[in-house]
Amino acid sequence: MKTKLEFLVAFFLLLAASAWAAKWTIDSFDDAPDPGEPDNYIAEEFSGGLKPVKPDQVTLQGGRLYVRQKFEDPFGDEDPTYQIFQGRPKDAAKNLGKISLEGIPYTTLLKMKIFYSRSASGNDDLETVYFDGKDIFVEGEDPVYINLNGKMEELKPVVLREYKISITSEPSGATVMVGNASKGETPVTFSASSPKTISVVVSKEGYYTVIKPITPAEKQTTQEGILLTARKPLADPVTPFRSKLQTANASRDANALKNLKTEVQQALKDYNSDSKKSIDAVMSKLPANPPKASNESANDYSARQNLWTNTQSKERDALNKEAANYFNELKELSAEIDAAVRDVPEPVVAKKPPPPPPPEEDYDDDDAYYDEDEDEEEFEEEMGRQSKNDYSRYDAVSSATDVFGNTDEYLFWTGMVFAAAAVGTGVVGFLENMEYTKANDAVSEANKKIKDVEREIEIACERESYDDIGKCIADSKRIANLPDGDPNSVNQHGLSVNAIWKLKQYKSTNEKTKDSFNKSRIIWFSSAGLAAAISITLFVW
Repeated sequence: MKTKLEFLVAFFLLLAASAWAAKWTIDSFDDAPDPGEPDNYIAEEFSGGLKPVKPDQVTLQGGRLYVRQKFEDPFGDEDPTYQIFQGRPKDAAKNLGKISLEGIPYTTLLKMKIFYSRSASGNDDLETVYFDGKDIFVEGEDPVYINLNGKMEELKPVVLREYKISITSEPSGATVMVGNASKGETPVTFSASSPKTISVVVSKEGYYTVIKPITPAEKQTTQEGILLTARKPLADPVTPFRSKLQTANASRDANALKNLKTEVQQALKDYNSDSKKSIDAVMSKLPANPPKASNESANDYSARQNLWTNTQSKERDALNKEAANYFNELKELSAEIDAAVRDVPEPVVAKKPPPPPPPEEDYDDDDAYYDEDEDEEEFEEEMGRQSKNDYSRYDAVSSATDVFGNTDEYLFWTGMVFAAAAVGTGVVGFLENMEYTKANDAVSEANKKIKDVEREIEIACERESYDDIGKCIADSKRIANLPDGDPNSVNQHGLSVNAIWKLKQYKSTNEKTKDSFNKSRIIWFSSAGLAAAISITLFVW
């Protein structure tokens, strides 16, 4: 008996709660033919007039707008009815304000009555409410209210206004970018969704890139003219040398070709410093980043500064590539000069005539005196001395041949041993160098991936339109630097948790490996060089 009584009490309480809640919600939507005009914001589109649509038939469609219309009996004999219509929004629909409440889906919000006053009764709800399949809209920006669990909750409509921006450039045909989105080529007009200052990037081939902060104005088109500056080209070292080569080839001048070869070799030797000066001269003409605009936030200005720094880096990379092409052309030109020198014969030098023979001396035969006996004695004494000297010389030569002949053989084989040592240590050094190169490439790849992850974080924060992008980036990078197992490691933007920390661990391991192989290859290459030097010295000796 007691259980039945409790059941009846609960049943009557539920009925009372349902009766009370019913006046704050919409029980059903009428599917009857249209009893009146639905709304001025909806354009008629279907044959036979506008038709009601059931709530379960409403899906998200681009450019489609729906209206929930309340119809009241002017005589008060019948309860109000609600219908849903669909159509395309007119221009006046741009003044609609979006409303939302955290935790309440739009399908639930659609079935709740909306009021302009906190103290309104259940029948004083708005006659017209709009939605597009995912968001609810009302007219104007005045706050509205819904009754949630017996309490009036205030909702603040957000009006998505459209701001027109028109950009021209001199010369025209420049590409306009806002964030990662292309707006077309100048002259171009596009829309912004808020009066927030945006960074516009204007670029054209052969001209310096310009980054301009633009603040849209309400109810008018913001006009902005960009004067592009032609990019100063890098100094071309190849064309003057090629003209000289053509002239020397035409005249078959071997001396001119050799002199040109010397000039090109000197240009290659000085190219690093010369190209750096040329690149710095070009970069000095790059337009500077404009100062912070009066209504530009610190985070937006910081993001623009980073954008300008990246643009500057891309410009320098392009110039470095252009300089590298010139360097390769110089090397190719040097090879062409070598081929031209081989094709041109050496100039024939006329030989000087031999000097005339010296005049013969006249001898006075009358003064000559010859003693045959005396000359014979002198001849025998001289022959005796020569025989003695010849014998001593022969013994000395024989002894020296024995000694130095063996020494040369010792030096030869010792040199061979050091040569083999040089080859062996060189091979080991080369293998160590290969391992060093692999570790160094791994470190470079880790640095690149760390930068990629940080850039993904910045793009995610910009795409999600955080009010404080700098804080978003800093927090996200801090999370990405947390080690495994940390309870605060939360993935906020769909990025890998601990990504940067893991990459840094990987980088640290490869740096240690790189240092180890670097020391090893230096030792082995030094040993190879020393052995080769000793071997060459022994062979030359």
